[in-house]
Amino acid sequence: PGPGDMERKRHKSYNLPSPPSRQWQDFRLMIAGDAAHVMPPFMGQGMCSGMRDAWNLTWKLGMILDGKAGLRLLQSYQEERLPHVSQITDISIYLGKIICVPDPSEAAERDRTFLTGQAPPPPPFPHLVAGLLHRPESGEDPAAGLLSPHVDVEIGGRTLRLDEIISPGRNFTIIARHEEPATLLDAPTRKALEWIGVDYVALCFDVRDCDGRLERLLADLGMIAIIVRPDFYVYGGAQCASDLQSLASDLLRDLEA
Repeated sequence: PGPGDMERKRHKSYNLPSPPSRQWQDFRLMIAGDAAHVMPPFMGQGMCSGMRDAWNLTWKLGMILDGKAGLRLLQSYQEERLPHVSQITDISIYLGKIICVPDPSEAAERDRTFLTGQAPPPPPFPHLVAGLLHRPESGEDPAAGLLSPHVDVEIGGRTLRLDEIISPGRNFTIIARHEEPATLLDAPTRKALEWIGVDYVALCFDVRDCDGRLERLLADLGMIAIIVRPDFYVYGGAQCASDLQSLASDLLRDLEA
């Protein structure tokens, strides 16, 4: 319907305060979702952000309660989620300013820029910038904090989703191209990873990345392998075989802290 097809019965201007909570954990008490942040509605990210909070908490609590990680892992909850949700809130506010234009002439100009393809692109979707991420002494790890693509894979003539061949929410996953990742690790490291929970995916042998998104990610980053956390965020990447051994050792050390 257009403006001539409707009769306005009620008009109300809403203020949408959106500052997140400054403290998300107090000893055994943790908050998530709307208790931690109130999200403007313009990106539909309110429930999504709450689900990300819960997803972030559950695997970390599971590892701590199973004795597989130290309490420092739980402190990374707010470190990771607060910057992420703050960036999404900012993008939602930005989008709200585009959607909620009350002046008819300004709204018409906005519509024209979108319909003619002249509108600026939206800001990039945020990734993790702090917390349980690989931070090598030699510099930045370009893979750390990225969201790993969730892809279709082909195994033995069957097409499956990636999370059907791994254990999301519970295990770390080492994804490699050109090599079987387990063969690049020494025996003590493999044993330690088995204790915390690890799945191996080799894109060069039995598993085929159907649309090539994982392959492209690794190629674009110049990595032979990445370690993906149980929530699908990348812990870090390895540029060569010896780097993967160091990367796995750093992960085990970070989990012990």
